[in-house]
This record gives sequence, C-alpha cells and structure tokens, in this order.
Amino acid sequence: MQEPAESEREGVARLTRPHGHDIVVIGASAGGIEALSQIVELLPEDLPAAVLVTVHLAPDAHSALPAILGRKGLLPAVELEDGMPLGQGRLYVAPPNRHLLIDDGHIRLSRGPRENGHRPAIDPLFRSAARTYGARVVAVILSGNLGDGTLGLKSVHAHGGVAIVQDPDDALHPSMPTHAIASDEPDYVLPASEIAAVITHLALEPAAGRQRPDGNGASDSYEDGDIAEISCPECGGPIWEIPQGEGSRYLCRTGHSFTAESLFTTQSEGLESALWTAIRVLQERRDLAIRIAERLEARGAELAARRFRMNADDTTQHEDVLRRVVENVDALADTTVDDSRAEAAAE
Repeated sequence: MQEPAESEREGVARLTRPHGHDIVVIGASAGGIEALSQIVELLPEDLPAAVLVTVHLAPDAHSALPAILGRKGLLPAVELEDGMPLGQGRLYVAPPNRHLLIDDGHIRLSRGPRENGHRPAIDPLFRSAARTYGARVVAVILSGNLGDGTLGLKSVHAHGGVAIVQDPDDALHPSMPTHAIASDEPDYVLPASEIAAVITHLALEPAAGRQRPDGNGASDSYEDGDIAEISCPECGGPIWEIPQGEGSRYLCRTGHSFTAESLFTTQSEGLESALWTAIRVLQERRDLAIRIAERLEARGAELAARRFRMNADDTTQHEDVLRRVVENVDALADTTVDDSRAEAAAE
C-alpha cells in the first residue's frame, strides 16, 4: 500500500489535532483602550488564535482604533467586511454602529438592535462566539461602566469557554469588571499587563473536555421570559424578563436587550428627555397665556387678562420645579451604592 504524501499526513494531523482556545473575544468600554493596548502589544505575532474586539463607540464616530491597535502590537488589524472568513493571528475590531458577530467561521457585521444602549455591544459578540465555538473561546472583560458583557461572559462559561476579567483595582472604570465578577466566577481575574500571557498559553492548550453547559447561557428569545410590565426605552414596546443565573436579562420583542443596571440607566436618560419636553411645553403654554393676556388688556378685559397672567406665573413656577428635577436626574441614574448605604439597606 502506497504511503500517503508528507503533506497529506500533515493535513490529517491538522484535522485530528485537538483545537486550542483559538477564539479570543474582548470587550471594553470607558478606560478600556489603555488596557486593550497593553494586551495587544504583548500578544505574539504567531498567536494561533483570532482576536475579536468590541469597544463601545458612538454610532457616528470615525474609529481609528484598528490602526492604533495594529501599530501597538504584532497582530495585523483586519479591515472588516461582512462575510469574510475568520483567520488566526489576526485582530478584528468592531466598527461604529455595527455589532461584530461570528457565524460558522465567518465575520458578520450586524445593524441589529442595540444592547445595553450600544451598537456595537459586547454581549452579542460573546454569545455568537460561545454558540459557534463553545469550549474554544476565551472571553475577556476590561474597564468600562455598567454591565455590558456580563451576560455574554456567562454564556461563554456555560458553553465551556474560559472567562478572564480585568482586576477592578487595575481598571480605570471598574464597574464592568465588578459586575462580571459578581455575576459569575471567572477563571482569571488579572491586571491588564498579565492577560496577554494567559491568552497565549490558552491558545496552545487543548480546549477539549471543558464543555460544561449549565443552563446559564443568555437566551435570544423573549418567549423564554415573563412579561415585566416595563416598556422598552429604545422602541417603546413591552419587555420580558429572562432569568440568567442569579441575574436577569431584559429583552423586547424587536431584540433590544438590557441588563438590569443598563435598563435603569437608559430609563433615566428617557426620563431626562421627557422632562425637557415637559419644560418646553410649559414655556410655550406660558408664552401663549401672556399673548392672550395682552390682547385682552388691549380690549379692556382686565379681569380675564389677570386670570391668564396668573396662569403664566403658575406655569413659570411649575417649570422651575421641573428644572430642579432635571438637575437631579444624574443622581436618579446612579446605580452605585457606597458601603455605608449598603450596610444600612441590609439592616
């Protein structure tokens, strides 16, 4: 029997060799670019993994992040196209106003619903990686506010992947890492300067045998939850609450998704907008009352004019009250609680 060619034997070896942790997904927000830069500059040029990055960006932003990260490290930053094949030793950065997803070995750029108020958002990337690659995924949460990425990290863990979280003490904005740690038990909690070494080690470690589904993966269907009697701050539709381990995911029919904290904050933003609308209506009502009063005074109808003048004064007082409320909206949106208040609440 003829021996197979060397290239054929190598091909079989490539197909049968267990995969390493060859899909690395990283999520960052405020303060995260500094941590991300530390990681990228320490990753080796021959890293046997694809690295996909989502950083919260304004939808109309012109992002120079791929070029910046490409100059920082040895991995080339790829110019993204929807449907392009995924390759190892490459860096893929989500563009503004598009979710970065993985689907069957290909990059997908989606204008799907915002999640936690963002597009691109971290959770969709993490979920798509977990569903497609399971135990081969390494997910990293870096500095940022609120909790985007927390449920996506749980999904990666539920499918057997590895969870890494930046040490909150090392993060410029510790909220995202803190939420991730509180919601799950990450495999590693590290300063940014140590994360690249762990990623490199895991890329060479076989991922087989880590599959551990536990039912905590994030559902993509509102039908898996209970109606929450809350309207979606993005589209105004009803929201369903979907249990995710010890927390919840809030999902509307069209796909807008929130953690409890991001929903609370987004509601506060809607409250501020509604208050400014009310102030505008009161100003218009006051101005109209004054015009009517002036016309009545010109005709000598002093009593009727006085009633409209009083109405204008009352409207001004109501406007002043609403302006004071607007000034305190930031306090209403604050989801952080200091230790003394937490202890008081516990008692």
